Amino acid sequence: MRSLLSTFVTQYWSRSAYLASIHKKEELKLLNTGHPRQVHVFLALDDPYSFLLLQVMPGFQIRFDLKLTYHLIHNRQQDMFPEPERWRYWAIDDAQALAEIYQLDLPNTYPSLQIIQQCQKRWCLHSNISTAQALDIFQEAWHTHADSNTLQHPPEINPPTDTPAAISQSEKTLKSLKGYLPATIFYAGDTYWGIDRLEHLELRLIKKTAGQNALTERSSLSTHQSKIEFNRHYAQFCQHSPESVIDKTTPIVFYFSMRSPYSYLALIRLTQLSEHYQIPLKIKPVLPMIMRGLKVPRNKVRYIFFDTLREAKKYGIPYGKVADPLGKGVINCYALWEWAEQQGKGVLFLNAFSTAVNAEGIRADTQAGLKLICERCELNYDDACLQLTSDSWKKWAKQNQSDLYDAGMWGVPTIQYKNTLVWGQDRIWRIEQALLDDQP
Repeated sequence: MRSLLSTFVTQYWSRSAYLASIHKKEELKLLNTGHPRQVHVFLALDDPYSFLLLQVMPGFQIRFDLKLTYHLIHNRQQDMFPEPERWRYWAIDDAQALAEIYQLDLPNTYPSLQIIQQCQKRWCLHSNISTAQALDIFQEAWHTHADSNTLQHPPEINPPTDTPAAISQSEKTLKSLKGYLPATIFYAGDTYWGIDRLEHLELRLIKKTAGQNALTERSSLSTHQSKIEFNRHYAQFCQHSPESVIDKTTPIVFYFSMRSPYSYLALIRLTQLSEHYQIPLKIKPVLPMIMRGLKVPRNKVRYIFFDTLREAKKYGIPYGKVADPLGKGVINCYALWEWAEQQGKGVLFLNAFSTAVNAEGIRADTQAGLKLICERCELNYDDACLQLTSDSWKKWAKQNQSDLYDAGMWGVPTIQYKNTLVWGQDRIWRIEQALLDDQP
């Protein structure tokens, strides 16, 4: 019963009419305050994505005539970061890749705790900090001793320090908005994390401005205003000739979880990438976090759902009517996957299974659901049923998790091609770049 209710709720939430009504309601609230373009931006001095986001805000603010309010945070919710040290080692490398494609500035080391604390005090001297003032403080934090090689480890996310009252208040505000990450923008009911999601805010503001111009008979949007600028990380996806990739034997390795919506998006897109460039895709499934005893807070689950929804729409991937496969559904999938793989249908099976539970509300813990999925892959259902009693999948799922940790990563979707290792479906562009740059 609970599963059916969850499927109904996600289907309702994913309706365009529902999302439009939420936007309209929240935009009306802003209009009544006299600030229809009020945007809240949460930043952290020890967060590379915050530094990148802040660098693009001056132009973004002018372009859409925004009223920006900045909030500096420091402490994060611990349960939102299952492996904070691994995350931060990865983040500096990942953020530098973003800085390169957007031609932004980012040193290769984190600021020291001493510098962070000094800059926090500078920030708190301003009651309503401007973009220029905020950027000046971040520049000081990231460029003081940036050329030094003495910093071997990133500072902890939550160092034992007294946090200024203004920062503590910002952290409470972030939590009240159901947010949990720095480099996060809040505008009229929606949350946008980092440069990666600015294109969604761009599109919303472009449509809003165009609608206002139509109502007031103002001139149309300028070319600069109407152009999506923050899509460089996927705009060229599968646009190159298959012959551009010379090595056709080394596989893309993909750590995947059946319950992860981002894994679902990555699976669809990596399948497209693999087929386009005619290279193998090696999938290594792991257990979902909850089935490994880890917690996933409700705020995070909600954000992931709505973020996946808009990312899926961008890519033209169906998503929204979700039948959560947690537990029996995941077990059924993994019990059958190796058998399907032996018949050369492992990727096909996971695609069919993922689409069924993420887009069609098909329950994978039922005979009817499993039979339908098998039929779509032309797999014999009676033979499939014989595999469901085997627990051999536990061994390889555990080994895959161990391999993931040995690689220095912690969660899914993690993707690797030779020496390029990334986390997130929105980092497939780095894998494609590695394929294209690879030379014998």
